[in-house]
Amino acid sequence: MSDIRTTATNSLQTIDHWLKALAGNLTGSNVVGYRSTRVQFSEVLVDQIRAGGPALANQGAVNPMQYAVGGTQLSATKTDFSQGALTATGGAADLAINGNGFFVLSKVANPTSMNDLVFTRAGSFSFQSYVEPNKFVPQSQIGTGTQGVYRLVDPATGYFVMSAAGNYRPPAAPGLPGEPSAPAERTGNGMSFGDISAAMQFKPMEIPFINDPNGQLNLNHDNIASLKFQRTGIVVGADGEPPETAEVVNGVLVKSRVDKYVALASFTSNEGLSRNPGGTAFDYTQAAGAYRVGVAGTRSGVLGSSELVAGNLETGNSSVNQTLPELTIAQKAFTANVKIVSVGNTLQDDLNQLIR
Repeated sequence: MSDIRTTATNSLQTIDHWLKALAGNLTGSNVVGYRSTRVQFSEVLVDQIRAGGPALANQGAVNPMQYAVGGTQLSATKTDFSQGALTATGGAADLAINGNGFFVLSKVANPTSMNDLVFTRAGSFSFQSYVEPNKFVPQSQIGTGTQGVYRLVDPATGYFVMSAAGNYRPPAAPGLPGEPSAPAERTGNGMSFGDISAAMQFKPMEIPFINDPNGQLNLNHDNIASLKFQRTGIVVGADGEPPETAEVVNGVLVKSRVDKYVALASFTSNEGLSRNPGGTAFDYTQAAGAYRVGVAGTRSGVLGSSELVAGNLETGNSSVNQTLPELTIAQKAFTANVKIVSVGNTLQDDLNQLIR
């Protein structure tokens, strides 16, 4: 015979997990990119008083007589990856994904494995300057000037936002725009990049700059604030063209266009991702299965139907209106099981008195 206090105690432990998940969802509703958590329960033990019987020629089947006696236990947790609402911020580097996919952030500037990456829907980014002397031209040519790159980063963690490089076709004639071409979507499996890093030039989103106080070799230094993102995730200047990059070829500074797009990733099973503290970033595990890396807004592939919305952030997808009633139900269930423990103690005391 199962003690009703054991049944209630098992249920109390489960409800405690439920309450913690609901508390996280309630606070996470105000966190950019937060993904809510749902819990699932199962029975611990079942007491069968009578077994079921088959139907006979002149008698119907007899159903088993049974009920749960061990309370409930936590059987699974599920992360809700549904779309959250978009909120306008006006921030030039604030990005929201409308559709499928995650931003890809790297803990290091040059990632070498999936272990270096995290995946998130929180797109509160900013450009930060990284000064690198002799990056493009000999430092002596610009004297006290600076040169380096502006990298798109998550300022909360310092992680780098990854990009995928496309192919830029110069304008056919002066005055005409060029033709940026987004990279094709790629797939991979396992814990390594496979061919993704080579095929897509999977690197941090960065814009080169040269600040020459003499005004001879300025590059992107004065117009970094005017850069903006299109729905494909490509970064462009005020003229609608990608900004310029530069390299020294045979002693000559040669300029070209930075044809880079904010990369997105998707997985066979988002449920296989491992949640980081905070509820907004996830690590890849093999349970997530195959992954795809691509670009939004191309209308091809899994990620091409998504789009990036600049100047917006995606709010958490947990609803206060849904969580509060569920929190009340969990509280009532907790109180009821505490009462069962109290009643069980009273019955046990009465039984001990009769024995004496």
